[in-house]
Amino acid sequence: MALRDKVIERLKAKGCRELPSNSRKYRKFTHPVQGNYYWVGKAGALRSGKTIGDSVSLGRYIYPEIKGVSNAENS
Repeated sequence: MALRDKVIERLKAKGCRELPSNSRKYRKFTHPVQGNYYWVGKAGALRSGKTIGDSVSLGRYIYPEIKGVSNAENS
């Protein structure tokens, strides 16, 4: 399973749903309670923000969980 698929699976498990995206590079997700937008890139990049341009990377926080690496090893 590709990293992108794992990130999307993780978002959906947390209650996020996919929304239509104007981007060809990123898929757009939202959380029903938090109201945040999450953007998932073709290679699995995860970003959070109202737009892709205003978003920040969340990779440091989610990749260790997905790859099975502890935060101590990733720091």
